Amino acid sequence: MTREKLLIFSVILVFGVSLISGCSKSEESADPLTVQNNNNNNNPSDTITPPPPPPPPPPPPSTDTMDMVTSQTWIVEKAKPGGVDFPGHPAQGTTLKFNKDGTYKWICGPDWISEEGTWGFTDSKKKLTRTYNDGTKTYTKEWTINEISSDRLVVREVIWGFVFEFRH
Repeated sequence: MTREKLLIFSVILVFGVSLISGCSKSEESADPLTVQNNNNNNNPSDTITPPPPPPPPPPPPSTDTMDMVTSQTWIVEKAKPGGVDFPGHPAQGTTLKFNKDGTYKWICGPDWISEEGTWGFTDSKKKLTRTYNDGTKTYTKEWTINEISSDRLVVREVIWGFVFEFRH
């Protein structure tokens, strides 16, 4: 019985050693992303390469006040005389475009006066001043910027407290 155990152990040992030595060093250290077939013809179509990296994300929207004010045409969403909501006010739906060169144009309907003039920031970009002439007199209006983002602008006229809420 001892001979049978020795014979079985020897067969298992020889089989195990032959399995372990069957792996070559090049297969163990191969790049896991590059796989070649076993027929050794080095056909390029047998090589798998990783896909290119994704493109970088777009830059975040500008938080510069000048860029936010001049980057689009603003539409009056709400007009609030004295800060009180006034549904159907004639200024609702009118458009206002500020240009980087310091000019602006407020295009209004027949029930609201259109303006064209110059504008600029005051008080560290916390206020916006518009100057225009209606043909008989030059006006200067100052707005306090209550809220500004890439898609919303809320201003309050300094003297009368008239609030305009714009969107684009």
